[in-house]
Amino acid sequence: MATNDITLTWNGAADFDKRLSKLNINLQHTIAKKAVRSAAAYYRKKLQAKIPLGPPPVHLRKLISIVKINSSQLRFLGGYKRDKTTGFRIGYRGKARYYGHLHEFGGRGGRLPANRTWTKTFSSEAQNMLDIMASEIRAALN
Repeated sequence: MATNDITLTWNGAADFDKRLSKLNINLQHTIAKKAVRSAAAYYRKKLQAKIPLGPPPVHLRKLISIVKINSSQLRFLGGYKRDKTTGFRIGYRGKARYYGHLHEFGGRGGRLPANRTWTKTFSSEAQNMLDIMASEIRAALN
């Protein structure tokens, strides 16, 4: 099984950490949520450019959404039950979930090929998403 190793660099992360630690915890969370939301919006835009529209009534490209994850949902994603941190989940909504899964992973006994659009897009855009998050944090700290 092949692994997809991604190497990311974040210059100035130690400086961000030091400056963020001086702020109120709620302000830290607000800054982090805004940065993650911006990166998720960028990822969604790149996905929409690569995913086909799809047949009506399920237009895959139009049904990619960013959903806020609250603290009670984090425990199912490996977070702590009482963690106040919130994040975002990006995915298809409605009927597009079924068709989106078939488009990404294939199915029907190999008759539908796997496209791996989400995986390939994330691998190619990971550094850009990290740069967007850094610029959002930098702008909030200045």
